[in-house]
Amino acid sequence: MQFLAKVIIGACLCFADTTMAENVSDGVLGQPIQPPINIKSPLTQNTGSASPATNQNNNIYYYFLRNGQSANFQAKGNLYVLIPPKDKASINSMAQQIEAQFGQKISITKDTLLSQSIVFKLNDPSDQENQFASLKQIAGDGSFISPLLEPIKGVGELAVVPRIIVRFKAESSIDSNLQELRNTYTLEDVTPLKFTDREYEISLGSDIPDAATVFKISREWSGLPFVEWTEPVMLTAPIKKDFMPNDPLFLNQWHLHNTGQNGALVDADIDAPEGWGLAKGDGAVIAIFDDGVQTDHPDLAIWANPGETGDGKESNGLDDDGNGFIDDYQGWDFGDNDNNPNPAGANDNHGTAVAGVAGAKGNNGLGVTGSAMGAQILPVRSGDMSCADFGNAMRYAGKYADVVNNSWGIGGCQNELDSAIADVVHGNIPEARRGTKGTPVLFATGNSASGWRKFTLSGFPVGTYTFEWVFSKDEDVSEGYDTVWLDDIVWPGGETTDFETSTIGTVPSGFSSSGGASWQVVSDGVHAHGSPTGNSVKAGLITDNQVTRLTTTRATGAGALSFWYWASSEYNYDYFKFYVDGDLYYYYAPGQYGHHNEVGYPASNSDTIAVGASTDGALSGQEERVDYSQFGPEVDVVAPSGNQNQGITTTDRTGSAGYDASSNYTNGFGGTSSATPLVSGVTADLLMFDPSLTATEARQILRNGADKIDPYAYANGRNDYHGYGRVNLYQSLLLLDNDADGTPNSTDPDDDNDEMPDAWEIAHNLNPLDHSDAILDPDHDGLNNREEFNHSTDPNDADSDNDGMNDGDEVSTGRNPNDPSDTDGNNNATKIIPILMDMLLQ
Repeated sequence: MQFLAKVIIGACLCFADTTMAENVSDGVLGQPIQPPINIKSPLTQNTGSASPATNQNNNIYYYFLRNGQSANFQAKGNLYVLIPPKDKASINSMAQQIEAQFGQKISITKDTLLSQSIVFKLNDPSDQENQFASLKQIAGDGSFISPLLEPIKGVGELAVVPRIIVRFKAESSIDSNLQELRNTYTLEDVTPLKFTDREYEISLGSDIPDAATVFKISREWSGLPFVEWTEPVMLTAPIKKDFMPNDPLFLNQWHLHNTGQNGALVDADIDAPEGWGLAKGDGAVIAIFDDGVQTDHPDLAIWANPGETGDGKESNGLDDDGNGFIDDYQGWDFGDNDNNPNPAGANDNHGTAVAGVAGAKGNNGLGVTGSAMGAQILPVRSGDMSCADFGNAMRYAGKYADVVNNSWGIGGCQNELDSAIADVVHGNIPEARRGTKGTPVLFATGNSASGWRKFTLSGFPVGTYTFEWVFSKDEDVSEGYDTVWLDDIVWPGGETTDFETSTIGTVPSGFSSSGGASWQVVSDGVHAHGSPTGNSVKAGLITDNQVTRLTTTRATGAGALSFWYWASSEYNYDYFKFYVDGDLYYYYAPGQYGHHNEVGYPASNSDTIAVGASTDGALSGQEERVDYSQFGPEVDVVAPSGNQNQGITTTDRTGSAGYDASSNYTNGFGGTSSATPLVSGVTADLLMFDPSLTATEARQILRNGADKIDPYAYANGRNDYHGYGRVNLYQSLLLLDNDADGTPNSTDPDDDNDEMPDAWEIAHNLNPLDHSDAILDPDHDGLNNREEFNHSTDPNDADSDNDGMNDGDEVSTGRNPNDPSDTDGNNNATKIIPILMDMLLQ
């Protein structure tokens, strides 16, 4: 791992990325490597309710659902669908014939979900009847024309055909049922549905004039005593709830959409396309408090300060908006105290990469996309800064942004930063963009931790080999756990050693140990690969200038050797090494510099959202914390980032500058530096979907929507390694949109889409998030809850008007259940007579 660090006044600002090129993870037998030589130096969606239509003249179409409620549709503009018979071959040739015959009278549209039918617009509706007849003649016998329909509640595109699905009641005779239907309408064909003996698709005769008639027949048939339910046959296409951008490098962005790139575990991602079907962060502003951000990068949309933009305000040398920063039209450089937040040196690359992970433009046919593809980036450049500068920069970011991203840690200025972070998160910044709701502040947990890593050595022929693992310490300094764990060895030929049957406290059978202390089998509930409660073998407890070795000689088959290890000690001076027959094939400097394993500051601040990094699951077969990601009780969530298998593809400085001198993009970004802006973009998506969220609520949504990844158990929903889990954009959005209709719960009058307003459900002790309560009848009056709402009666009172007659009886006999004067509650005849009349009529 490699860190970008800057020495500042009173503190150390460390950018939390990692360089993937140095993550050596495999080798080839016969190609040993040279040992390291180090010289020690001083450390430096749309809702609405609709009543059933009483006629089809107002472009409303409906039929009855199995629960008795209506499914309502409306015509979509002046669009129609020409549905050819099933055996008609070419839609394209038919379309060409129509265009040639009708010219400008008809426009065929391809912007539709119904790709197997011809959707058209009548430009001259005055001659509709003749035009429809001509269109059917072109399409052939059995063709039909339907208006293009859309649900009144929900989304989609549909067309109806002259067929109806009928489900007959179990006790009825199918033959008798069909004959009774034939007595009223011509039935051209009856086809049983697969894997059921009660449902049939019935084709109506060619005399059915239009879609309204199909809906009408469906309603009539649904009322027959032997019919359970009916439904007009509709043509439709499933609506994908995801959104796939057309950016060419999106296919490489496994952290957004993991399809198994480079052997990764499928779906080890944040479910970005699924979430983008609901929100893309349009209109959000994400502050990137970092080093320079290239403001003219073609794949970044940079924020423009409205108070310093236009009429030459960008460069007039005046503080036009009176905020204390002259000409800050695109952010501010707090390191150099000027209005140019762009990169200032050859190594000033971090901020541009971070910005792309969070908010690179999406679906623009260029490069990559960010997790909030519709967001703008507010550059807040850091540098050699005082504690006051840090406080000012944090509050500046919080004033103008919806989300503040911080992919860095610091070793000082804690009081000022704590104060500034509290002001931002709790909405104490005057005239802030988010007012008093507060702005979420996200911090990287840091990259100085240790964890499980995998090494593979290929090219073994059948033979006998001596394998040796060595841990060595230099002359001073103890950091981290100061040891190494080894587990899950796969020998050439496929035999495995997992130490699960080895005796705790001993050198494992078949191995020997030498040096300052012996390696021993341990079971500590944490350091066992794949199943933390299992066994592993641990290096002996040695002191300065000592070495401990674990050795075995064994005959193996041909193939590759692999093992997992967890090394934690002094960065770059203590070493874990691996030898075969005396040749060095691998060494690793454990990587403990500065913060050790615990969450770094300011991520440890209780007001921040602390973000760690997770793997792509390629090496272990499960998602887990990346070994470098610092962990502890402060972690909120983890997010996919660079790991031993692959890095993150994001924006890079253009031209020869940046991480990759040959491209405007890099595929080697990583660390908690990359995980954090990924979550910042997700947070921006949430806030744009539901702007009423407070910073605290947004944080809780991220936690509640996260996926529980392996291998550690979760107590009360979290653990110290993954927090509440790996962030999931789609699941988090669903927490804000219970019925997934695109309208947040906070503004949706009917969150569970059960056609009963939330306020009414709450007032009557029903659950506004449970659609199943619509068909319940808690007061046993014969009306279910939805019917109680439709009749303005009380679902918890069988006799809402206290006239002695149940609400259901009043409705069934045409009375008003809210009018106590329409019946004599003490006259039982009033109740009995309607029942007797029904019996006599039958």
